[in-house]
Amino acid sequence: MLFFPVFAATNFGITATPQISQMLRSVGGVDLCLGILSLLVYNEPDSKALRAILIVNFLSHLISIIVDGSASFMGAIAFNKIAPGLVAHLFIVIGALVYILKMKPAKR
Repeated sequence: MLFFPVFAATNFGITATPQISQMLRSVGGVDLCLGILSLLVYNEPDSKALRAILIVNFLSHLISIIVDGSASFMGAIAFNKIAPGLVAHLFIVIGALVYILKMKPAKR
């Protein structure tokens, strides 16, 4: 979405206006930064900071599922257009939740 917003808009079945392209770039930039942050902390030991990062990842993807799902429910975007993204969001939500629950309490 960040680098090819017109392609993304077309895949979502929406018209690629300059405004839509800008919004898709913004969402793509946030998703890219969350992914980079996750890679940067990949091997870090359990800590309050790592827990916070996992919670933010969990919440951002859970919110995306809710927002995308409601857009489909309201008829703004066809479900088959958002289904691949929903699956990706769901895997990240589940993965983040598993790691959050497995974390050892941080020492103070």
